[in-house]
Amino acid sequence: MPPKQVMCPDPLQLEVQIKKYNASHAKDANGLSKTERQAERFRYGNYNRYYGYREVATDPRYPLMRREWVEGRECLDIGCNTGQFTLALTKEFAPRFMVGIDIDKKLIRVAKRNVRHYLTEDICRREGFPKSLPILYGPLAAPVAILDSGTVNGPREFPCNIAFLECDYVPHDDVQCRLETEEFDTIFALSITKWIHLNCGDDGLKRFFQRVFRHLRPGGRLILEPQEWSSYSNGKNKGKLTADMKSIYQTIKLVPDQFQEYLLSKEIGFEECEKIELSSKTSVSAGFQRCLFVFKKPSPTTVPSGTS
Repeated sequence: MPPKQVMCPDPLQLEVQIKKYNASHAKDANGLSKTERQAERFRYGNYNRYYGYREVATDPRYPLMRREWVEGRECLDIGCNTGQFTLALTKEFAPRFMVGIDIDKKLIRVAKRNVRHYLTEDICRREGFPKSLPILYGPLAAPVAILDSGTVNGPREFPCNIAFLECDYVPHDDVQCRLETEEFDTIFALSITKWIHLNCGDDGLKRFFQRVFRHLRPGGRLILEPQEWSSYSNGKNKGKLTADMKSIYQTIKLVPDQFQEYLLSKEIGFEECEKIELSSKTSVSAGFQRCLFVFKKPSPTTVPSGTS
């Protein structure tokens, strides 16, 4: 009779860890490991589950949003991801129109689908339709938003006041910056500065800020949520950066703690900044404990009557 096999416990699960390590470091046809492929895929912070980790209903930033920034105004949300935060702002505060842009076309496709789901939910609630209808037959088609502010007088109701577009907002050179015109009253740039910085360096981030300033109308606001400098190195150490992003990281001199001073300088031109901190009672993971900075563009100087 063969001896009975004794299963040795593996409390550290070394075999499992070894298999995971081998799988993540196996090279593909292009010589990239799984970790390197993931870093390349999400190099712009375009995680398709971002709002799965940071749901709008529990997002600590949402209570900090102010009606005066959005209601009746023309707004731009840069790096909108799947559009959930953008949609929530639009439904709650009724802007004249809201444009959400993202560099990832797949995320924009999801954002456009999310408009239909928001619309269907509203109609079912208002008309008393059974909740099973959108499950059985799919969401309703959303009407096309009209972005030309000169074609419609007065406010537009949701969802005719929102649109999502694929766009790389960072200018490639100074000429592109100088060609920008004043179009928006409020621009949101939430949790995107790190990714612009790591992909485009100090020069790219400065051009981004310059374009935002030129894109705002006089008296307009930039709502900025910069990531902490420590999060840059965390991504580098955890293999979330590509080789060229790691190289750019070594060249960065304009760190996030200097953004406020830079944006208020003559090089950009904002006239004031308000810092809004999360409530001490807010329960949120350390990575999302960030402040909002509200920068205001100067309004035209009023010339006293009788002067030339």
